[in-house]
Amino acid sequence: MLDQEKECVFVHVGVASGSRFVCPKCARAVSGYDVLAERRWRHLDSCGFQTYLVARIPRVKCPEHGVQSVGAPWSEPNSRFTLDFERFAILVLRSCKSQFRAAQLLRLSPGQVHDLMHRVVKRGLSRREQVSMSYLSLDEKSFLSHRRFVSVLTDLDGMRCWMCVATERWEMLPA
Repeated sequence: MLDQEKECVFVHVGVASGSRFVCPKCARAVSGYDVLAERRWRHLDSCGFQTYLVARIPRVKCPEHGVQSVGAPWSEPNSRFTLDFERFAILVLRSCKSQFRAAQLLRLSPGQVHDLMHRVVKRGLSRREQVSMSYLSLDEKSFLSHRRFVSVLTDLDGMRCWMCVATERWEMLPA
């Protein structure tokens, strides 16, 4: 459905009749129970129009786990954005280096960008493998007539590097 006044495209997604489901907890084949109320997820824009996926997510009844919601394959639970949109938003954030400017470009509120950023970072950190670092190097440099400082922490074995520019926030440098 196209709403030219709001400059939005709504793509309605449904479940084919006779679809089989699995319990999200144990992956047992189960039958559908009911569907939740209609929800919308912001997706990548199409031809300058904001695009939303619209669906009613099915629930299943598992003999072991009871009634469970089936996850939307395009989104994380409790997110109103598709995974593709979140990836794109992070690219915009990395390019702008400003949540406010990214919000303007993405046509979101600064709060939505802030929450999206924290959700994506949490997802990324959960996938990160814990590594011990045997050899570290710490260096501090001044610039702009000694008014600003940058600290650089380097993992000498793993060839990873982080820097902090006159704040307490460390950022990983690209390899």
